[in-house]
Order: sequence, then structure tokens, then C-alpha cells
Amino acid sequence: MSQLWLVTLPEKDGRANHLRQTLAREQAGVFKFQTPGLSIGTLDSLMALTDDLIKINIQVESVLKKIERQYYDVAENTTDALKIGEKSVLNYVTNFQWDVSRYKVTGVSMMDIVSQITSTIGGVDEELKKLTTVYTEKNQYLAACQRKKMINLATSDFEDFLTPQKVAQIGVLDSEFLVTLMCAVPSAIEQDFLKSYYTIGSDIAAYGNPEWSSNSQNIGVNDGNFGPRAGALRGKQRGSPIVPGSAKKIYAEGEMVLYSITSLKGQYEAGISSNKDEFAQGKFVDYTEPLILAAREKRYIIRPFTYDSSKAGGVESNIAAAAAQVAKLQVQIVSWCRSHFGEVYTGWIHLKVIRAYAESILRYGVPAEGKPKYIFTFIQPMSKLEKATTDNLARFVTDNYPELRALSGDENEEEDTDSLPFVCYQFSLVGTKSN
Repeated sequence: MSQLWLVTLPEKDGRANHLRQTLAREQAGVFKFQTPGLSIGTLDSLMALTDDLIKINIQVESVLKKIERQYYDVAENTTDALKIGEKSVLNYVTNFQWDVSRYKVTGVSMMDIVSQITSTIGGVDEELKKLTTVYTEKNQYLAACQRKKMINLATSDFEDFLTPQKVAQIGVLDSEFLVTLMCAVPSAIEQDFLKSYYTIGSDIAAYGNPEWSSNSQNIGVNDGNFGPRAGALRGKQRGSPIVPGSAKKIYAEGEMVLYSITSLKGQYEAGISSNKDEFAQGKFVDYTEPLILAAREKRYIIRPFTYDSSKAGGVESNIAAAAAQVAKLQVQIVSWCRSHFGEVYTGWIHLKVIRAYAESILRYGVPAEGKPKYIFTFIQPMSKLEKATTDNLARFVTDNYPELRALSGDENEEEDTDSLPFVCYQFSLVGTKSN
């Protein structure tokens, strides 16, 4: 970023040209500009204003940098630099003129002008936050859609990769007793799965019955083999709820394959009446959840099958729609940044001029004959010649303004902007990335 100094000195005939000649050796640019007579106010108000402007300048510069960062983040690979109107940043500053149409000074205090600028920039900052939030949300949705395109057979929605035609070929069951489930299997153990899938959860399903074949005369007799007590007899013989021969290969993706399998849903346990004529409600014993847990131990992932044909094939269209929304918002953000960058930049530079004006009054005082008159200049030092430029500038001031020598610091100390005997603000020009 380009470095710039804002320097003010008491008005003296010909001193601006002399300053230009003095700094010509270091090839520093000296750009003089005029400021209107700003309302001085009281000493206390001036001191309070200069203190406030230090913090306000930081806040406004932060907004300016956020706009610049957002612009270059969205307008990737752009060669178009942000501008103030039709002017580049450097052109605007080195040809600065107070914008009297925007920042009126007649009957207005400097604090009122500062409040006007900060209010405007505060509104811009709020707009930027909202735009950034919406843009982030749109990008997150696009990323989510794109992740769906990267199919994971263990987690992706079935609509993302199965067509209605493919589902019709599967022959999905969902009856009172049987249900079709999907099982994602690592390709490396696919053959092991095919050999033994119908034994998964071999202790889940109850196949036993009361033994009546050798005691048929007791059929229908109240021997206690009914209701929950019959479950104990049925549970003597157990096996897997998966139907042998039901596995069908459906889909392959990466290192996983997807099979459909048919499984028993579960078993009913009948209710029973007690001797007090109280009825204990029967219950349904589900097989699916225990089967999922049993399959996980063998590195298989069993999933209930749900499918909405209206959502099938929607991944590509969702990606296209989300990408279109992001692209539209990008155009909007680029346009917004271009228009509001100039607005904030104008306020930022005017704040610096106001601060310099207030500090000049405190530093140089007010002449007895009336309104203060100062030379306002922007100085652009050449890179690596800043120290020499500072030394020459300080020498010029002490030679031409002997009354300011008393304001200078110890000559043996390294000078900074606070110890210089004149007002000098050094800052980096935001927005000169492509200039």
C-alpha cells in the first residue's frame, strides 16, 4: 500500500512551493489543497474532538478494509481497482478538495460533520454485515449441495443416486411381516458378506413354537403356552431375521457397494388376561434396530429404505440453482462495494483533514486578526527514503518557522510524528492494491 503523510503548517506566502523544492531531492510528491474555514469551538471541545477522532479513524478504516476485502474475495482475479467516482485512490487523495456539497461547513461544527460521516459509515457497515451473512449462507448451501453430489452410500439420501426406475427394479417390500433394508458393504469384504449375510444377528429372531406334535390332545387347552409365556418357548430357537437369497446388488461407489436385503420386521407377543380379569397388552418386538447393531459389528451399515421420487435427481438442479444464486449475489456485492467504497473513502479522508485542522489550532494557535490559515499538504515519500524525507521536512520547518522550534523534541532523540514541531499524520492508503 502507498504511504502518505498529511502535513499542516501556518500559512506563509510561497512556503508551499519552497517545500516542494526542498523535498524534490527525495522525489517526494507534495500536493497542496485548500480547506474551508471550519468552526473552531472551544478549547475543551477541540481536545475532546481530537481524542475521539483517533478512535473514529480506526473504526472507519476497519469498515473501508472490510469493503476492500469483500470486493477482492468476491471479484476473484479482477484487475479493476476500487475507485472514488471515476478517480483512483491515489488520484483522489493527491487532488483532494473539500466536498462542500456533501459536508457543509457554514453554521456547522466540526463534531456535527464528524457525526454525519460516522452515521453514514455506520449504515454502510450494517449493510455490509447483512450482505456478508447472506453471501456466507448461500455459499454454505451450495457447498452442502455439492457434498451431496459426492455420494456416500452410508449417509447420502437415496434420492441423490437412485432413480425411480432403479427403485422399481428392486421390488421394495414393506408389508406386515417383511421389509426391504439397504446394506452398505466395504468392497474388500463383499464376498464375505454374500456368503454370510443371512446369518447376521443370529440371536435376534425367535423361531420356536410350543411343542404340540407329541401332545396334540392338549391343543386348545389352557396349558400356559400362550401370551408372553409362549415367547419363552419361541425363543428357544433363534436365527437371523434376514431372508436367505434376498441380497441384490444395487449400487457401487468408491470403496463401498450397496445391497438390498429382505428382513422380518419383528414378532408380536399376545396379550393375556389375569385371574382378576385384568388384560396385559401385548407388544411388538422390533428386529430392525438390533439387526443394525449386529451388522455394525461386521462393518456393514444397514439403513431403513425411504424414498421420495419427487426429490430424485434433484442434486444437479439444486447445485445449479444454488450456484446461480451465489453468482447473482456476487454481482450485487461487487456493485455494492464499488459504489460504497467511494462513499466511505471520502468520509475517511475528510475525517483526517478535520483531525489535522483541529490539531493545527491546538498546535499553532489562532491568529489575533481572525480565522486561522494553514497550508494543508499530502506528501508521498519515495519508498526507502522516508527517513531522509522526514529529516528534510523537519529542517525546512525549523528554518522557515523559527517560532516552531520550541515545539520540537530533543534533537538527539529519534523523531516520530508526535515529537515533530508540526502536524504530521502518516498513514497507508487503503485500496491501492491494484494501483
